[in-house]
Amino acid sequence: MAETDRQNPAQPSEVICRPARREDTADVIELTRTIWDGHDYVPEAWEEWLQDKEGYLVVAELAGEVVGLVKLSRLGPGEWWLQGLRVDPAHEGQHIASRLHDHLLGLWETHCGGLLRLTTYRPQVRHLCER
Repeated sequence: MAETDRQNPAQPSEVICRPARREDTADVIELTRTIWDGHDYVPEAWEEWLQDKEGYLVVAELAGEVVGLVKLSRLGPGEWWLQGLRVDPAHEGQHIASRLHDHLLGLWETHCGGLLRLTTYRPQVRHLCER
């Protein structure tokens, strides 16, 4: 990412968090192309995630382009799994992950409740959880 992008993060009002749509597929494939050195599992899970009627699949849109995504899946009664939090590497440092995380937590608190689980090694994601 260019230094100017880090100095001028996307404004919260510019980032729209919304339910994912089938039309987002090409953007998601492109977004994940370089994540995990090109071995991201999201492209293989995407179709199943789109069809999940019990969970939530959310994308972050900036200027009409999908720049992030996150998935909330139901594990069982009162148990939920947060997975697949991704931000386009070209937009890292613009608080998009925070927007997605906060949006999904709002959905979970309003519609789900119970226990929310996730696994991560990334310090940035741990920071979101601690917040």
